[in-house]
Amino acid sequence: MATIAPTSANKLVNEHVSEQRPTTEPAAATTPLSAWNKIQVREWFILKNLNILAGACYEANIDGALLIELDTEAWKELGVTSAIERARIISSVKKKSREIVATRVSTNDVPPPTLDDFISDDKKLIKHLEKATPQVGAEHTPFWLLGVASSNPEPADIKAHVLRFLGMYNVCDLLTFTIGSQFLLESASNHDPENLPLTWFDPLIFFLCSVSCAMSGIGLLASTILYNTASSVHEVNFAAFARAPATGKTMLFVNDLSIFGFGPLIMASILSTLKIAHQHNSYSTPLEIACAVVISLCVFAFIYLMSKFPVHIALTTHYSLYGGLMAAEEVIPEGETTGWATRWSPEEVGAFLNKTCHKNTDFKSNPDYGMDMIRSYAKRTDEIRSEATEEEQYTTRPDDIVAQVSAVLAAKKRRSSFDKGEWGLAR
Repeated sequence: MATIAPTSANKLVNEHVSEQRPTTEPAAATTPLSAWNKIQVREWFILKNLNILAGACYEANIDGALLIELDTEAWKELGVTSAIERARIISSVKKKSREIVATRVSTNDVPPPTLDDFISDDKKLIKHLEKATPQVGAEHTPFWLLGVASSNPEPADIKAHVLRFLGMYNVCDLLTFTIGSQFLLESASNHDPENLPLTWFDPLIFFLCSVSCAMSGIGLLASTILYNTASSVHEVNFAAFARAPATGKTMLFVNDLSIFGFGPLIMASILSTLKIAHQHNSYSTPLEIACAVVISLCVFAFIYLMSKFPVHIALTTHYSLYGGLMAAEEVIPEGETTGWATRWSPEEVGAFLNKTCHKNTDFKSNPDYGMDMIRSYAKRTDEIRSEATEEEQYTTRPDDIVAQVSAVLAAKKRRSSFDKGEWGLAR
């Protein structure tokens, strides 16, 4: 038997729900009854013209999982005195649960993807994103910061993300600038043209290190200034700060300088390795030949890995922005319930995210797909805020009641003191 604390319907809740009666099924009409929250349970009872019961269930924090477990005694505690009505309600709950299960079966009869399907979808999405996002990663587009600012209902979390972002790139710029400048200083002071004549590697390495130092140095300066500015913006105003075009352009500038500034330094390290092998070109002993082979293999392996990893990094950034994973609520496939990602295989999860990303980046049918994604984030964030405000409005907080009573008593005490002339004032 499911037991709940005795409660009575709150008059204020009942009056409100009767004034704002929903005209359609709850938003989670295809979501299992066990996954409904207490707001969706209340909306369902309002649709059945059971306003008082809707308020009673809301006050008792009855969600979908508990609703299924309620028996006749529990409904009696909720104020349903008629045995016939209790039986009718229990029957309606069971019927609704069966209807949702039937809907889920009819919309979820597609066989799960296999590993081959996932790999095929992966390759298709990569080719598609090469055209949809020429910048490679979604974080190099102006929609990244807009997505962060629009998908999170808590301004403090937006600010925390931006500050972490700037702090990370500030450290990256500092490391890149330190390594590159150190190389330039040592190459200028240690050069011996008699023993180590210049090769064609040297000007290339010097040029790449100079470019890396310039980009990382500017990025270091920009990220430091923007970090200081972002820190000064109050949390309640941070969504406006993050959505401002100037902020977005500056963040994109810092991002590009930090990432692409590291690239020339990587290329310079490869050329430095080849230079070492070239300076010992006699290869007269087996050891020298073995060293040359090892160096060559390392260079080719490095180039191969560098050509592969950006592809999957780009996929993960698109999963975050266009897969809906930035949202402040769980992304749930149609017909599934919360926690689906732990029940599905990795291939099934990947296939779902691939299809979602492909759908949300369909630049052929929707050239404005980026802003449409931002609008969908913003719309859902507003809904989450409204739901939180509505829930807070009907949640009786003891601290609030105590504060109100204390204020009334204090006002009465001041009035009594004034009437008695205790303030030294003539009445």
